[in-house]
Amino acid sequence: MPGMPNRTTVMTAAAALLAALASAPNRCPALEPAAPTAENPKVHCLNEPKLAYVDQQGRTPFDPKIVMGTPFSRGRAVVRLAGGEQAIIDGRGEVLVTLKDLDVRDGLVDGYALFLKDGKYGLISDDGKISAEPRFRTLQSLSEGLAVYQDDDGKWGYVDARGKVVVKARYRRALAFQGGLAEVGMADGTELCGLVNAEGRELVPPTQYRAYPLGGGFGAVWPRREGKMSLIDASGKWIARDKFEDFEDFSEGTIPAAISFEEKTRQGPLLITSQKKLWGFLDKQGNWTIKPQFLAARGFAGGLAPVSTGAAWGYINPQGAMVIPPQFSVAYGFSEGRAVIKVGDPRQDVCGVIDTRGALVVPCRYSEVGACTNGFHRAFTDKIDAVLNSSGQAIWQKNKP
Repeated sequence: MPGMPNRTTVMTAAAALLAALASAPNRCPALEPAAPTAENPKVHCLNEPKLAYVDQQGRTPFDPKIVMGTPFSRGRAVVRLAGGEQAIIDGRGEVLVTLKDLDVRDGLVDGYALFLKDGKYGLISDDGKISAEPRFRTLQSLSEGLAVYQDDDGKWGYVDARGKVVVKARYRRALAFQGGLAEVGMADGTELCGLVNAEGRELVPPTQYRAYPLGGGFGAVWPRREGKMSLIDASGKWIARDKFEDFEDFSEGTIPAAISFEEKTRQGPLLITSQKKLWGFLDKQGNWTIKPQFLAARGFAGGLAPVSTGAAWGYINPQGAMVIPPQFSVAYGFSEGRAVIKVGDPRQDVCGVIDTRGALVVPCRYSEVGACTNGFHRAFTDKIDAVLNSSGQAIWQKNKP
């Protein structure tokens, strides 16, 4: 493991990298945006006055009567029209159905949306038909066809898109499903956690210090704060028990996982023992595909995973080879062939975007950049709020108050 450089070295290297990146030509050709279709709209939900959506050129692609929107799901979205009524549109902006007497909340998720009518919550499908009658005190956190509901006693459980109870309301806390698992908390007022699966089975009773889904049908369980973490799958099978210090989310067949080890260093006559944490990658059976060797790691996306050597972040391939050399102060996972990175001193670093070759697509000049979604990034500085298209151009921006 390389030694940690001193502060002056880090700042000098970061400044040199920042200057190089800022002056480097854009070696990545612009992605050609696909033409919008009813199933695949290439738009960004903006919800600015008279600008509910923008396309790759920053234009309003739909009828101006659409004054507010929500993100598209399966080629459809809930919008508000100029007259005040809500409607469902397709990817071309054509109104498929007008929603009457329903207050739809949060937009469509996997073909369904929550709505409120006469003080009760129900579910509507993306063809405008009611799939679950409005009879629930509260519905929220719709994900993977299941929504969290609250009964009249204030306890939480889960219903499916038809309103059928899948997990009876008996918890004090119930969070959204992720990869077939959901975190639940004790109904007796304690903060202890457990896990339930999508069939309604309580895989891990809510007696753990922490328990949470990792996606892909896996969950992390931490029985005691001073103990080690375990890995479980959605069937209730323990993959590995009491071995790990931390996990990141499952992606592309692997789970980033951390273990601790003792490091001994000599200081004069003294032998100092300290605990260090190293990250590697597990397969679905709990075997190491990449042995622990990194000081931090995130999941694979597009065949690349960000890892930290301690001095800087870079990207490895599934064989563990470093394919984008460590050079960033922070690196995030890829999305649609783009990844957000940071360069500079950690207290004053700036964000940019790279492609899968490590070429700079968006210059490092923003204080924050969101992941690429449907060909767009949201970007911020202390003075502006902007939307960037797939080639990194700011197609819309406004000054902050």
